[in-house]
Amino acid sequence: MARQISLDELEPGMVLASAVKSKHNQTLLHPNTVLAEKHKQFLRLWGVTSVYILSEGNSAGDDSAAEAENEIRAELIKRLNWQPENPFEKDLFDMAMQHETEKKSLEESSRHP
Repeated sequence: MARQISLDELEPGMVLASAVKSKHNQTLLHPNTVLAEKHKQFLRLWGVTSVYILSEGNSAGDDSAAEAENEIRAELIKRLNWQPENPFEKDLFDMAMQHETEKKSLEESSRHP
């Protein structure tokens, strides 16, 4: 599961759940990047204020669910060509994520009766 954190909360060793993009839609860091202090400084230079990281406690059993969620997140960001930048946009994005997750779950269950 991914969660959004501010750069002030970022600690070395955390792993990005989704790509970090600039205001001009340039990819600055890719998903699954293991973050270091240099990344924090780099993101500050680009004006990034928060990132999505994989939540702690993801076990091997959670990997497939996290991977599916990351795929849905990446597909949604690509389709919308937009990434949330404030709490209201994050809420909208979370609703879209929930919708897409439920839709995918229904599609999978209809394929495997």
